[in-house]
Amino acid sequence: VRQGHTKAYKLQSFDRSRTVQEVIDWIIDKCNLDSSEEYALYSPSMANDRWLNPSDLLMYCGLNAKHTVEIKFIPKTIHFYQWSSSESLEAFEFNKTHHTWIASLLVDFRDPLIEYIDWHKRKKEEFCPQYIYHDAEGNKAVRWINMRIPLAEQDVPEQGCILLVPISAILKKNIAHHTSEPAKEGYLTKKSIKTAKKTNNKKRWCSIRDNFFFYCSSSSQMVANGVIPLEYYELQVNSNGKPDLNLVPMGDSFTSLSNGQLPGYLLEGEESDIQEWNEAISQRCIIGAGKQVFGVSLTHVMQRKGNNHCIPSIITQTVTFLDEHGLHVEGIFRISASSTKLQKYKNEYNRGLPVEFPEKIDPHTVAG
Repeated sequence: VRQGHTKAYKLQSFDRSRTVQEVIDWIIDKCNLDSSEEYALYSPSMANDRWLNPSDLLMYCGLNAKHTVEIKFIPKTIHFYQWSSSESLEAFEFNKTHHTWIASLLVDFRDPLIEYIDWHKRKKEEFCPQYIYHDAEGNKAVRWINMRIPLAEQDVPEQGCILLVPISAILKKNIAHHTSEPAKEGYLTKKSIKTAKKTNNKKRWCSIRDNFFFYCSSSSQMVANGVIPLEYYELQVNSNGKPDLNLVPMGDSFTSLSNGQLPGYLLEGEESDIQEWNEAISQRCIIGAGKQVFGVSLTHVMQRKGNNHCIPSIITQTVTFLDEHGLHVEGIFRISASSTKLQKYKNEYNRGLPVEFPEKIDPHTVAG
């Protein structure tokens, strides 16, 4: 049985005549989980019936020593539909009669959606999900969500359904007016890379909205020249000293994109501005999505699977370092550190990368 990634218990250590609920109670006690919460057991390695019935005996759950069982919060039902309408832009407005129902899944909202969609890998198309729900006034609302960020962190209610929109349709349409306000916008120099061939540098007005990167010829242009679905990309920061970003398509969400459907991109900008682009893009890409710790509530961070409901590593690392090296440093927590170094460590933590403080690091940097 696995809870997070740091504590593991062998399945054969349990008496198979015990009920699933007894196992849940045992894990709550051993892992010091909040006993006021309700939990369930989930087996990702099972072909069907992955959520185990609390009243069932282990011997009747179809488990064996090869299966892994995870403890999760009580799941909610989400209905999945596939976009299947005409070429009109109105096709993006959800209508059950115009879209194909695929499945109804039980989902723990503290998990990223990608943990539950492996059943869709048989499809030969990549998708971006829209969450369809009713707001507090009862009006229909639509929001693009990132498959790699827990649903609970994307501010969506638990009652809703998901419409899977093909990337092929997104790339052909102007969907900017179907997105939220821009998180970042401005001019960048863009170069496309496909099958080892690069296009010429082109100055483009760029905008990040939801999980998409739009680029236009000018800021007044109403229809974007192109759109990049960031959750299918990995952001690589070049080490050549130049202020540029490299977006590489990875595409492991539903199927492999090794056939070259999506191009790569090289983005260049002013050194004073590229760091903000780096931060905004990385929070939506494969490695950084769902890893952000700055600007996220402590409750959400601690509920992430990899955090094991423990105090986040950024707190334990910095407190431990300062306890050993910073207690007698004059002006600790008062004197400012280098903004460049602070931003470096902030980006590493926000992308979920392993962070190590060198022995001679300025304690003011860690305190900052």
